[in-house]
This record gives sequence, structure tokens and C-alpha cells, in this order.
Amino acid sequence: MSVFFIFAAIHLAMVVIIGTDGFLGGRMVAKLQDAEARCSISDLELVQFTDTDEFFQFLPLHYREVEWVIYCDKRIPNAALSVFRYEFVQKLWTVAARYSVPLLYAFHQSVELSESDFHSDRFVVWAGRQYQSPPFWYIFRVGEVYGQKEEVPGENTSRVYAFYRQIVSHGEAFLPETDLITEEVGATRDYLYVQDAVRVFYWFMQHRPANGVYDLGSGFERTDLAVVNAIFRALNLPPQIRYTSSLPVDFIGKPEPFCPDLHKLREIGYKKPFFSVEKGVKSFLRRQNKAEN
Repeated sequence: MSVFFIFAAIHLAMVVIIGTDGFLGGRMVAKLQDAEARCSISDLELVQFTDTDEFFQFLPLHYREVEWVIYCDKRIPNAALSVFRYEFVQKLWTVAARYSVPLLYAFHQSVELSESDFHSDRFVVWAGRQYQSPPFWYIFRVGEVYGQKEEVPGENTSRVYAFYRQIVSHGEAFLPETDLITEEVGATRDYLYVQDAVRVFYWFMQHRPANGVYDLGSGFERTDLAVVNAIFRALNLPPQIRYTSSLPVDFIGKPEPFCPDLHKLREIGYKKPFFSVEKGVKSFLRRQNKAEN
């Protein structure tokens, strides 16, 4: 697994990000780079390590300079990989506690629900039994997150991105015949724009609220039909939808939806609104087209 370290001169300290070769981690890097540009912070240096063990050799030598360790997990539904995830997070927690470094870990809850041995409740029980803990620690259960630059080798994409590729490739979207033809009823999911996700992470880095596990989503549950119509509108195309009796190949093996509870997030003071599907898709496609052109 490729591991990247971001050395950011933020308050003369260093931010370490693990997992930047994935979708969520890559967007977190972009968020820090944007913060650096907006705040006129000194140059940002990027150094790549391909062996995760190098991090555990690196931290004991540099922990006084490290302000945060951030681990953004990849969206890979793999039961064998889930064992690595759980053991790695325990190891990461232990070393962060030993050297008193704040820790933020974000994972895709929908993937973990179907494939993983890592469950946040189980981890909290384990963490509560440890003699030491990081001074600040946050675990984020992230919902169906979507956005630009999702096409990461080996990583699943969101349903939003899968519908977008359908429309671009075939000029139409495919929905199962069982779906009701309305935007108000039927199976729903919470769709989280990735820009909202990294804003939350950055806010936690700045404000350092109560430690714990936090659900992260938009608070808006929408049907697939609503998502498809939002994409067509953002592309300025008339809706073309084909209802089929077989599941489109793009969605075979997709995990069940995760419905985040934002009460705890709001309770600790995060009041910023989240993008709706319509606004998020419009922003995503604008950024996507800009990147492709």
C-alpha cells in the first residue's frame, strides 16, 4: 500500500497523511494545499513512502514536529484487507498515544458494514482498555461519498460516479424496474460530497472538539432517480432513463447503504450546511470537466 506524507508548515508543525493514493486521502491533501494557498503558509513539501513500516520508524524521530496524523482509508471491500485495517489502526493508535500525537481516522462505513472485521464500536471498547490514548482522536464513519477524481486504481467508486459514467458512455442511465418512478419514495441513500467531508476533517483539526466516533454524511437521503436527474440537469441534458430487470454491472457488489446520524456532529458545534445532491453534483461536474479539459 502506498503511503504518502504531507509535510505542511502549519503553525511550524507537520501534518502526516496516510492513504493519499486513495480518493478520500487525495482530496484531503488538496484541502491542505488549498488552505496553505489561502492562508499564505510557507511551502508544502510532499514526500512518498511505499512501505507503511517506514512511518513507524519515522514518528519516533520526528514526533515533536508532528501536529496531526491522519489516516484516510481506501474504498476497497475486501475481507482479508479488513484484518489489516483493524490491526493497523490499533498500531497507529498505540504509537500516536505513546508520542502524544493527535489522530484522525476516516473510513467508508458502507464498505466496512459488508466486508470488515473493523467496527468502530469494537474499536472504542479496545481503546478504552488502553493505558494511554492520543491527546485528541477522532474516528469518522463516512457515508456514500462522491466527487471529482474518484477513479483510483483498485478502489470502488460511488453510485453518483457510476451513474455519471453511464450517462457519459451510453447517453442514458439504467435503473432497476423495481424502482418507483418518483423522486420522493423508494430506496434512499445519504450522499456526501467529498468537499464537505474534508471541510469537516479540517474543522476538527482546527477546533479539536470532544474525542470519539462521529458519523459523517450530508443529512439528505435521496433516491437513485433523484441522483440521476441531478446529473442530467448538471450536464444540461434531458433525462434518458432505461428501466431494466437486471442489475447494471456498475452496481454489482455494491454495499448496502449507511444512514449516518449527524446529531453528535452538530452537538459539538459543527454548524456548517452540507451540499444537497443537486448542488454537490453540479459542483462535482464543474470541477470534473475543468480537470478533464
